[in-house]
Amino acid sequence: MEYTAKVSKEFIDHRNDLALSLSKKEWYIQDFNIFLRRADHEMPEWHTPEFRTLKKAFGLDAEHDKWKVCDFKHVHRPSGNVSISLWAQSQEFDNYVLWDWINNPKYTKRLPLEEGDEVTWEIIDIISKNSINNQIINETQYNYHRHVKWQEKE
Repeated sequence: MEYTAKVSKEFIDHRNDLALSLSKKEWYIQDFNIFLRRADHEMPEWHTPEFRTLKKAFGLDAEHDKWKVCDFKHVHRPSGNVSISLWAQSQEFDNYVLWDWINNPKYTKRLPLEEGDEVTWEIIDIISKNSINNQIINETQYNYHRHVKWQEKE
């Protein structure tokens, strides 16, 4: 499922607030663009039509009529790796929504999104929280490719 949206002022305001919060927790990182780019990963949960965002600050991401409460996670497509914090793993929700950018020139250039930018992302899969959490290694690392191979063996 592919989606395209323009970055809204409302999203940028939220993203900037989130980036500021992140920067206070990791004060030793000097490049504020790192925090802006991390917070840009909230774009799909704000602009995927079938999902209603739950975001005000930190917390669960969105809800869906079929998939219930969901946590969106970016998949690094070449490797299949997904980082899932211990905090996220412990939250009460139903499914992870795995996604990746299809078209986001700012991401490939390591620049933060700006209001009016148009980006495209794909929802790769929606998988139950328990299924993913049971496959996490090194406390916070999940690999989608390993999940697919495991599914093929069944």
